[in-house]
Amino acid sequence: MGIVRPHLWFDDQAEQAAEHYVSVLPRSEVTKVVRAPAGVPGVPEGQAFVVEAVLDGQPVTLMNGGPTFRLDEAFSFVVECQDQDEVDRYWDALLAGGESRHGAAGSRTGSASPGRSCRSRSTGSCSGRTPTAAPGRWPP
Repeated sequence: MGIVRPHLWFDDQAEQAAEHYVSVLPRSEVTKVVRAPAGVPGVPEGQAFVVEAVLDGQPVTLMNGGPTFRLDEAFSFVVECQDQDEVDRYWDALLAGGESRHGAAGSRTGSASPGRSCRSRSTGSCSGRTPTAAPGRWPP
């Protein structure tokens, strides 16, 4: 495993986002939750501060850091799928409680998917739509 990993900044939804992602993606788990001690700016004592997770084998860090930065369409996860049915299954699961704008799945966790299309792991191509991304919101 490499030493580079995605690091996602949330206002106060990092733990919920991690739980949502691991409920949808295979080979995924929350591996560690560090609770905020007293005195962390913008994070109440005892709230999840840093959440470590593995999403389909990829280590990811999620952090509650307050509203200074927000996730938007500049960030997305790419999920390789075998066919359009698998794309649609992930789309629906990741969108659960979120919204769809401009053809992108804005999840309830605040991140967006760039569109409902797929690239087959076996053939390298698959039919589907490729619209632009739009941010989502948490909670729904």
